[in-house]
Amino acid sequence: DTFGPPGGSTVVARTDTGPQAYTLGPHVLVQFHPEATAEIVESWLAFDDADFRAAEIDAAVTVAALREGEADARRRASALVDRFLEGCA
Repeated sequence: DTFGPPGGSTVVARTDTGPQAYTLGPHVLVQFHPEATAEIVESWLAFDDADFRAAEIDAAVTVAALREGEADARRRASALVDRFLEGCA
């Protein structure tokens, strides 16, 4: 998925696909789920894995990669929230 940030916003994270995060006034908006853990993604997949199947993505490989990188992902998610809160102070 991708989106176009609204006028007056500042893109703060981007991939080859497009913007992944931007700020607008005191707000930070993201096109990803920094809170997602392997368990959360497994619950999403149990509910509906159609997007993974349509894209021919191996859900088991994805979940395994999430488990392997979970500590780093938590650190980065915390840093994202901390940096946002510092800007609010």
